[in-house]
Amino acid sequence: MTSLKVQRVLIYINSHFYKPLNLGFCASLVDLHPDYFSRKFKREVGVPFREYILKNRIRRAASLLLRSYKPIKEIGVEMGFSSQALFSRNFKRMVGCSPRKFRTIQQKNRSFFGNGKLAGCRNTPNPSFPNGFIGPACRQAGIQAL
Repeated sequence: MTSLKVQRVLIYINSHFYKPLNLGFCASLVDLHPDYFSRKFKREVGVPFREYILKNRIRRAASLLLRSYKPIKEIGVEMGFSSQALFSRNFKRMVGCSPRKFRTIQQKNRSFFGNGKLAGCRNTPNPSFPNGFIGPACRQAGIQAL
C-alpha cells in the first residue's frame, strides 16, 4: 500500500514532469526529510526517485515520438531534458536505440511495447521497464502505462 504522501508526490511528478524536479523539493511538498523520503519512495514505488522521473519522461517521449511529427530536440525539451544529447543518451540507455531509430522502426512496424520488445531496438525486454514502465504504487496513484 502506498502512503498518501508518496501518492501526492507521484501525482505532482506526473503533472510537472517537464520541470526540473529534485528530491529535496518533492520531499518538502510532503514535509519529510529528503533522506527519509528517498528511502520511503524507493520502498513504496520500487525504483529510486531520479530513476522514476527519468523513466516517466522517457515513456512520455516515446509516446510523443509515435504520435507526433515534432522534432526530436523539441520533444526532449518538452520532457524536461536540458539538451538533445542528454535526451538521446538517456533514451538509448533505457529503450535500446536512439529516438530517431525508435521513431523510424516503430512507424514501420506499428508495434509499441506490445510484447515487451521494440522491433529492431532490443531483442529482449528491458528490465528497467517492467509492467509497462510503472509499478503498483504508480497504478494506485492513477498513473497509467502507455
